[in-house]
Amino acid sequence: MRDLAPDRRRAWRGRPAWLAAASVLLVIVLGAVGSITFLQPSSAVAATPRLLTPEPILGTAGENLMSISDARRAAGQGGGGTIRFQSWALAFDPDAGSSPRFIAPEQHQIEHLPDGSVRVTVRAGTPYAPSGSLVSDPTPAPGTVLWSDVQAAADVVTVFGAPPTVASRVGEYLEASGTVPHRTSGEYFSAIRLLLSEKQLSSEEEAALIAFLATLPDVEVEGSVTDRLGRLGVAFSTESRSPGEYRDTLVLSASEGVLSYEVTYIGSSRTDIQAPAVIEYIAWE
Repeated sequence: MRDLAPDRRRAWRGRPAWLAAASVLLVIVLGAVGSITFLQPSSAVAATPRLLTPEPILGTAGENLMSISDARRAAGQGGGGTIRFQSWALAFDPDAGSSPRFIAPEQHQIEHLPDGSVRVTVRAGTPYAPSGSLVSDPTPAPGTVLWSDVQAAADVVTVFGAPPTVASRVGEYLEASGTVPHRTSGEYFSAIRLLLSEKQLSSEEEAALIAFLATLPDVEVEGSVTDRLGRLGVAFSTESRSPGEYRDTLVLSASEGVLSYEVTYIGSSRTDIQAPAVIEYIAWE
């Protein structure tokens, strides 16, 4: 997967192109972020969400990941046919040539229907300022359907096959998708973000996925955090995908598994944002 870039030309709007040959569904779902209409004239520095604020916890990254994995395996829950998540990524309106002043998330719902077709519905979320305060009288109103589409079963192309239930098979499984070219921990994190936007895993499949994470190098446990949907979890991060430029973070919990994924800019070359700055997040419901 191509790294997020330090300039506007390579912002979120351009990133789904590599998926075009592999997954029409993911292009539809992930490409929608670039269609945000900004609500107010922008300032010089684009609006980005507040950073997560970790509280220290005991244990190594591997120990905490294995504890969460064990709890997920014991849960014994099956997968489901509907995926829901909130997403946001830093994007720029090329017509206005300006930076956004507010964070405008979108609500995604992906339904796998009995006949094999897939219905995708994207609704406007609730926009907010970097301070966390809500935007008054936003347009479009939260809940407005921005777009929807139904793909016939014959037209649905997926990136990932059936997920494994043992940790030893997860690495090759993610690599087979073509989304982990250099096998860095950060690429595996990003691949998991794509996987969970395409499939809803059973607790056994999720347990294997998390146990695999425990084997990766360069993964740090940041601590206990509250994610963008107000849920308590543990944050794990790595800078291996783009050292010195971007940090990938997964937030997990023993009761719900993988809660969210975030990308934080930590470099020094960009002028549209000030590091450290969150430039993308996705939170599964």
